Amino acid sequence: MALNQNIKEYIESVFRDSKSSDELFDTFRLALQNSIKDADLYKMLLGNPHLSNEEITLFTEQLTKEFDELSKDIFNWTAYIFQTKDTDFSLVDTSFYYYQKAFLVDPTNHSPLLSALNLYNYDFDYPTNRHILQLVSNGVEMVKKKSVVYRSMSKHYGKIGNVHLSKRYEDIAERAVRDENQ
Repeated sequence: MALNQNIKEYIESVFRDSKSSDELFDTFRLALQNSIKDADLYKMLLGNPHLSNEEITLFTEQLTKEFDELSKDIFNWTAYIFQTKDTDFSLVDTSFYYYQKAFLVDPTNHSPLLSALNLYNYDFDYPTNRHILQLVSNGVEMVKKKSVVYRSMSKHYGKIGNVHLSKRYEDIAERAVRDENQ
């Protein structure tokens, strides 16, 4: 038990502080060999600022294949990482991709839909905007807390100046709240 804790502490230290891709890959392999199923530990790895976008993607895909039960958390975290990297707009597509994957792992959870909607670019009409709205519009029927999604849709349409749809979604949100409270 103490040996396993020492390995975990070592892995955490490397994931948090290492600047070497090789060391991070080797330590990732060590974590997998020891069957360490700790989403917070892997979030440290994925959040390491020295990883390239490709390495983040590689680690995410390998990790979610290895530990399916961590998929929702890891996909959401990876999407968030790409969302906060504002140096390249193409990362919005990558972030959306991972929010979509997180939603597909647990379609009853509204959180990935709300996060995806936060990616919407109000300044430019990017193709991703349409994909975001499509995911949210289609996905809302599957989530448990529909009212939260409908309310966000109402705010979204208010931001783009569509008062009619904003009011419509606010009304739908109110009905959904009543249904959820029954």
